[in-house]
This record gives sequence, C-alpha cells and structure tokens, in this order.
Amino acid sequence: MKRALLALALSASLLLSPALAAETATFSDVSAGAWYAPYVEACAQDGLMNGTGNNAFTPDGIMTEAETAALAARIHSLRHGGDGTFEPAPAEWGQLTIRLPDGSARTDYVGPGGFTPTLQAKGGPELAITLTDEERTWAAEMNGQAASVDLPNGQSHEGTLRYDAQAGTLSFLTGFGATSNAYIAAAEAAMSIPTPQEWSRSAAWYLEENGLRNTQGFRFSEQPATRLDFALAIAASAGELEEINQVSTAPDMTDPFYWDRIAPLYAAGILTGVDRYGTFNPESTLTRAECAAMAARVTRPELRLTSTQEPLPPALAELGRPVRPLLAEDEVLAITQEPTLIYTTDGRVLDWEGSPVYDLSAYSQFDPFLADGVARVQMDGLYGYVNRYTGTEIVPCQYKEATTYHDGVLLAGSREEGFTAFDSFGEVLGALDGSVNYDDTSEQLIQYMDESTGLYGYLNPDGSVAVEAAYLSVYPFSGGYAAVRDESGLAGFINTEGELVIPCQFALVTAGFNYEGYAVVGTAGDYASPLHYNGKLGILNTAGELVIPMEYDYLQNVSDGLALFARIEEDGTVVKGYLSPDGTEHVPELLTSLPENQFPAPFANSYAPFQDGDLQGIMDTQFEVVLPAAFDKCVSGASGGLILVLLDGMWYQVDP
Repeated sequence: MKRALLALALSASLLLSPALAAETATFSDVSAGAWYAPYVEACAQDGLMNGTGNNAFTPDGIMTEAETAALAARIHSLRHGGDGTFEPAPAEWGQLTIRLPDGSARTDYVGPGGFTPTLQAKGGPELAITLTDEERTWAAEMNGQAASVDLPNGQSHEGTLRYDAQAGTLSFLTGFGATSNAYIAAAEAAMSIPTPQEWSRSAAWYLEENGLRNTQGFRFSEQPATRLDFALAIAASAGELEEINQVSTAPDMTDPFYWDRIAPLYAAGILTGVDRYGTFNPESTLTRAECAAMAARVTRPELRLTSTQEPLPPALAELGRPVRPLLAEDEVLAITQEPTLIYTTDGRVLDWEGSPVYDLSAYSQFDPFLADGVARVQMDGLYGYVNRYTGTEIVPCQYKEATTYHDGVLLAGSREEGFTAFDSFGEVLGALDGSVNYDDTSEQLIQYMDESTGLYGYLNPDGSVAVEAAYLSVYPFSGGYAAVRDESGLAGFINTEGELVIPCQFALVTAGFNYEGYAVVGTAGDYASPLHYNGKLGILNTAGELVIPMEYDYLQNVSDGLALFARIEEDGTVVKGYLSPDGTEHVPELLTSLPENQFPAPFANSYAPFQDGDLQGIMDTQFEVVLPAAFDKCVSGASGGLILVLLDGMWYQVDP
C-alpha cells in the first residue's frame, strides 16, 4: 500500500522567537532547539516543575490530575507573594468517624488503607470498613443497626450498618432524606482529600486554605489530566492577567460555562490552541512539555504568545456548535462508522476525536478493525492479526492464509500445513485440517464445505462438527441465526444448534438478521442495475413473519428503526424513502432532489446524511435538519453521537 509522509506543521503555540529557542535546557532529554526548552528552563528556575530522575524531564510523559493540581497551586503561590512551597496539612484534615451502636467509633481517612467508598443508587457513598478476622463476629451483630458518621466539615449524619461477610466489610449507608444531598456533597468532598500517605496532600491543603480546592479543575487522582483540567486550574489560580490578544472563541469550546473561564488565558497568550483556528482539544491528555509551556507563560510574561487565530469557514462558524478540525482530505485513507475510526494514509488509526488508537504503518496491507477490536494485517505477503484493545500483534504475520471475518474466532494457516483457530486475544482454540474448505467465522462457528458432497455446514473451533454439512450454501451467523440454502435452492434460517427455525422458502436473502432482528428477503429475480432488483423485496423478523411484504424494488435492512426503500410506480416514477417495521412509508421533502440513480443513506446513531445538489447535510430520524446541506460530505457515527464533515479539503468533527 502506497503511503505518503505527513507534513506536520507547528501550531502557533509552538512557535518561539530565535532568542528564546537558543536558551540551554537544564535536562538531558530537553535539547536546546526543542520548542518547549525555554518553558522547561523557566519552570525549573521558578521551582514549578522538577525532573523525573536521572537528570531527565520526560517531556512526552502524561501529567496526572494530582500533578496538574499541585502545579496550579504553586502558580497561585508565586502569583500571590509565596515561594511555591506548602505547609503540611493538619493530621486530622480529611478524617471521618463512624460511630457504632455499641458506643465505639472508627476514625480513618477515605483512601489507601482506610475507608473505601462506593456510590450507591440508594442515596449516597457507602463507607466501608475492612475488618480483621477477629472482628467479623462482632460486625455481624452490627448488621442492620443504626449508626452515624462525622464528616470533616463538622456535619453528622444518621444511617444504617451493613455487614458483607464475603467482602469482609462493615459499611455505613444513608438513604434519601432531608439531609441526604448535603451528606453526599460533604462525603464526596472528603473523598477527594489526599490522605497523609499521598504526596499531593500539602498542595491540596494550600488550596483548601485559599478557598480553591473544590474549584473546577482541581482533582488529586493519579488519572491522566486533560487540557481542560489544567486550563481551569490555571484560570482559578493565576489571578488577573494582562490581555494581549483579541480572541472571541475557540471552535470546540462553545459552552459558555467553560469558555468564560479559559477565554482570559487565550487573551493573555497562555493558550493559543493547537491549530490555526485556535482549537483547544479539551479532552486531550496533557504532556509534561505542554504543561510546562502553559505554566511558564503564566509566571513569565515575556514568554506569552500573540495569537494569529483564523476564523472558521462560515458554514461551520454559523452552526454554533463545537467544531474541531481533524485532518486534510488527502491524509485520510478511510472512515468507518462501526466502530468509529479514521484510517490515515500513513497507517495511523485515530478515533473520531482525533486521538491515536493504533499504528498500522509497519504493515504493507491491513483490514479495518471490527467491533471485537481485531484486524487482519499483512507483512511480506504473510498474514497475522492485531488487537487494538491490547495494543499488540496477537497472531504473528507468518501465515499464508487467514480469514477476514472475526467475531471471536480467527483462522490462520495454509492448505499444506492446516489451520489454527485463535480467539481475539491470540489464544489457541484448536487445530483444523488444511484439506477442508473453510470460509468465514461468526459467533464462534466456522463455515466449511464437505468436499465429498460439496455441501456446507459449520464447525466448532476445535474442528468438531457443530452443524452438519447439508446445505448448498451458508451465511455467517448474526444474533443467533444464519441463512442457509437447501438443495432446492431456496433459503431459510437455522439457529446455532442447527435447527431450521424458518423454513427454506426465499429465493433471495441479502444477509442474515441484523442486531435489530430483521433480514431482507426476496422473490426470484436478478439485479437489473446496481440499485434495482427485478424481483421483489421484503423484510422478515426472527419469528419468520414478513413485517414488510415482498413488494419493493429496492430495500436496505432496518437501521435505527428505519429501512431504505424504493418503489417503481406503473408510470415509471421512482418513489424513495424510509420504511418503519410496521409498514409506514416516510418520504421526506429532503429527498425530493435526489437523482434517479441515487438513494437515501441509512441512519446511524439517529442521524443520516441527505443530499441537496452537490452538497450534503445531516437529518435526524424525524427528518429534521440537524446540519444544513453546506458540506462536501457528511458521516454520522454508529456510536458516540459525533458527526464528521468534509469542507474544502478538510475533515472536521461536529458535535450535533
């Protein structure tokens, strides 16, 4: 597969003056010419960020929520007359006390080695005490008795004890009541307080003393921080900043609650976005280099940047919705809807947010990932498999042949040496005779042909027969059913036990049952054109009932509760639209401008593109316009609710 190299342009946030770029980095892995070198140097000099050991800074390392919160606390200290260091927190800060019915009490912290909270549907956090073996008899006697809990804010709340013998815990629970919301809020606030064993406790105490700890953006977990987390934390801690840029918006930050908080950072040159439009990417993780750049720009005004932000194209700006530029059209090899993935010409796989999912650039060819996370790959003419969830090559590229359909069973091998059945994690399920004619796999079953009879059936992964070879042809299983064609040439459906649950009576079956429980069937005929079957088509349910009679000239299966149809009238007029499973026809006005040889698009996640001349828009299942027809192409996702649009050679993500 031919791939072009991407030319990666530096964003405005990465451009530095020659004088700054020439400064010497403090750390061995920060070269003097790196875009982030002056920022790292400034952070080290100001005591904002240290290295990661062995004279390294690790610029590509991902910041945690606790690290960004502590950094923002240091920024607040420096900006408000402090030196960036913190006093130890009082020992009792964050303690909770459960008062038991026998008069005793348990005092501890929520965290490692202490109370272990979980959120209960019945009304609040469950505070669980882990018990010793000697305490279990006593705890069993406490089960169901009333108790109380004292919270760090001075509140006391009543509740009930519950003993879990299997888990070895005694838990305090509250139910709904007049004070339940206050309890939940206070208990959750306690849960976010670092314990004495955690390094971030003193920074959290500093924020507490300055009324900032519960501000949006300050969290102290070891989970990766997002760009929005740190921006909100900076906005709360930096104080007033001089405005040097005129910036009205970031295209993906249309929510005024968040934009009002980070807009001053754009105006001050702390943030400039990741592209020429000022796109913020709020949910992206934050590297140590990026964090250093933002922090240094707060404490060192001379490092702040002027913005050269360009406006979005009018068609996108007028939507009033979050918009994120993704890739140029010539960088995109393919876009899939289920799963929602983008394949680039240089072999990268991204999600629709633009985040990396997998790198396939090492392979000469590859298939798209399917729902199970597996893709067939080829290197030097040999096949193997990768799994995007494990991030590994689960079956090495050493096989002459491999099946394309996965669904839990992968077949790789050769006619000469036989085939091996693997699961989607690369574990061996069984060995199969190479002399057998194998086809695709589905729902743990393998289609095969008995060469002595020329008939088809299904095998288990270990090579044993699951369904006897008794059919002229068989189809993949879907939802527990598979289409089969008997010796009469007619098709019906079997279940995974091999039982014929819908008799062979249909001349045409376009595919098996989909996840909504429908299949397209038809009378005898052939395809007179790519879009016209000169027999008649209808829709079958899993009970064997024709919910849509075989009266249509064109049908696609039900998706999001609607099936595409076309019907040719006696005068030759072609009526196109959507069918509900109850037979109701929908012919929306949005489709009236479709050319005769073009049909409506299927719905995916409640959206479908519609055509108006040369341009496309997006409609919902009520046939209301979601996006106007102003784009070269529109793609709606099967999951996630996002829409991708192509405009003037650039793909954008649009939140509907």
